[in-house]
Amino acid sequence: RTVIYGALVLGTIMVFFTLAVITRAALPLKRLTASAAAISAGRRQNPIELQSQDEVGELVRSFNQMLLSLEKTTVSRDFFDRIVNSIHDLLMVLSPSGELIQVNQAVATILRTEESVLLGQNVKALFADKTGGCYWFERLQKEAQLEGQDVFLSADGGKDLAMSLSANPLYDDHSQIDGYIIICQDNSRRI
Repeated sequence: RTVIYGALVLGTIMVFFTLAVITRAALPLKRLTASAAAISAGRRQNPIELQSQDEVGELVRSFNQMLLSLEKTTVSRDFFDRIVNSIHDLLMVLSPSGELIQVNQAVATILRTEESVLLGQNVKALFADKTGGCYWFERLQKEAQLEGQDVFLSADGGKDLAMSLSANPLYDDHSQIDGYIIICQDNSRRI
């Protein structure tokens, strides 16, 4: 009977010890999971503090290094966005088929709309000539570069604004055209 009680006490102690070890190992993984979920939702996170030399500690250190690298990249993206939106000329980034991927604030301002309304629209709708075509875009697709092309931007209320358009291709890692960068200067005040 004493042996049975001793075995029960020892078994109970072992169960509590095992639970403590599992809880201690799982806590950093739970914090890591919560931090990864917050980052994927766009919220910045502080590095996870863990003083461990095991595999979980190595995983947390790698995660923290990734977090610091991501922070540097995000700051660079914010800085880039501020530069793009500080440009007074109209800046547009197009897909190879002409859909607007990105525009700066100057485009939205001159068209009196929000950037989100413009994204996804085909550039031909903004620059359509009187025949319903967009001669400069077809020429851009053939020549891959334009400089000082006189065009008219169809603004709010059907008013056409005289622009000087320059365009260059964006290339992917395989030297294939992945889109175009368009810059337009407002010439309407000069005419």
